[in-house]
Amino acid sequence: MADVTWKTLRDVLVERYDDFARLLSRQLGSRDVAEDALQDTFLRLAREGDLNSVRDPRGYVYRMAYNFGANRNRSERRHLSVAEADSLLEMIDEAPGPEHIAAARSDLHLVRLALEELPERCRAIFTAAWAENLSSAEIAGRHNLTTRMIQIELKKAAMHVAARLAESNVIDFASGRPIPSKG
Repeated sequence: MADVTWKTLRDVLVERYDDFARLLSRQLGSRDVAEDALQDTFLRLAREGDLNSVRDPRGYVYRMAYNFGANRNRSERRHLSVAEADSLLEMIDEAPGPEHIAAARSDLHLVRLALEELPERCRAIFTAAWAENLSSAEIAGRHNLTTRMIQIELKKAAMHVAARLAESNVIDFASGRPIPSKG
């Protein structure tokens, strides 16, 4: 075919539609995808204007339809199936909710208030151990104290914070367990 036009290519698609659909169904794995690809191809061939030289109109139309179908398959793989979306929706969100976050912030505020009541050295030792995760030996070196003195200061700070939290009904001092809220 020397002079191939867009109309010629559309005619090839219409005449060979069943053959193309059968081949594409096997190649793309689905009759629906094949038919959608052929529809997209027909719409693309509906344009007017110049066409570069085409040596094999049937091959040209087939490759165009195959590319549409392959692109559609790639696009579909990127989307979740209904079952996958449903399973995601059923997953339990283990992140703390707003109520839990507010309670934790309130508890943290109580801890900060309790720490402010401690002498400065005791507070610094407690903060170094709990916030900076330093060992007793590192804290002892920082404060020019013995590790035994650091342990005594840490115990004093921990007892003070625990007592303040127990007074605020945040934890049961005896067991160390949280007290359930009555709200």
